[in-house]
Amino acid sequence: VGTAGEYGYLIVGADDKLNADGNPNIIGVGNDIPSQKEILEKVNSYSEPPLPNLHCYRIELEDKQIFVISIPPSPFIHRLSKQLKTPKKEI
Repeated sequence: VGTAGEYGYLIVGADDKLNADGNPNIIGVGNDIPSQKEILEKVNSYSEPPLPNLHCYRIELEDKQIFVISIPPSPFIHRLSKQLKTPKKEI
């Protein structure tokens, strides 16, 4: 959650639950990560209006690789263009 005009971030490879020290448990990601172009195409298949760009980074943390997707600020309000199904719920 952020404010208009700020980057948004999606971090893959860190648990949602926090350890006793307040930091997330680092799980890591495998080697089979989609390309930045593939991720943007997938995101845009669900986004209206489409995002013009995003940035992807691999970062080593605690001897494990995590994957960060950063979404640049946009002058538009983006919404889902179709239902998004996840293993736990449908949005």
